[in-house]
Amino acid sequence: MTYVGHVEKGVVVFEGTERPLDGTKVTVAVAPASNGTVGEGFDRLAGQARNLPPDLAANHDQYRRERRIA
Repeated sequence: MTYVGHVEKGVVVFEGTERPLDGTKVTVAVAPASNGTVGEGFDRLAGQARNLPPDLAANHDQYRRERRIA
């Protein structure tokens, strides 16, 4: 069973009404932090690419097919 909660003053506080029984051995894993939405991620990447062909938007499929991996 998985329980969700947070740490408050060094103690895990469970959310909701379900909790493990007293004396139950548990393992606590830190949940990954949310990095925001996909759109926010794209916004962070906007303008980062360098040295791209000026016509990439119009011809990206052609460039992809011609790409050679060394």
